[in-house]
Amino acid sequence: MRIASALTGFAGALFDPIGMGDLFGLSALVVLAGQSRLTGWARRRRSHAQRLVRGLAVSGAAFLPLALVGAPVIPPGWPVELAEHIAIIPILATALLLAVGTMLICPFAMDMIVSSLPAGGQPLRPVWAVRLAPGR
Repeated sequence: MRIASALTGFAGALFDPIGMGDLFGLSALVVLAGQSRLTGWARRRRSHAQRLVRGLAVSGAAFLPLALVGAPVIPPGWPVELAEHIAIIPILATALLLAVGTMLICPFAMDMIVSSLPAGGQPLRPVWAVRLAPGR
């Protein structure tokens, strides 16, 4: 059974083919289409700290559509297929917002890690996290 069907209680035509893999595919397409533009825009207009904070805020806000909508209810007289199409909107909005939050966070988090390495041309080794740990 698909997770979307289990969460919403619907087992109709739209939720049967849309599973977690499809949502990850959608978010991957969003990242591929918008990563360079969004990263360039954020780099020109925001400081390093602002980019990270806003990316985390967007990632946190991604769960609001699911929290606000709750369990979908089919109004009396509505076709089930229409209700299913409407009910999937919060799930798609969450996937989209998580992708945008990730696009804002990842490039700048990687910059932060590289800029935190000690100077002197030391190569990046697998133990870099131990070197960057507080108190080291």
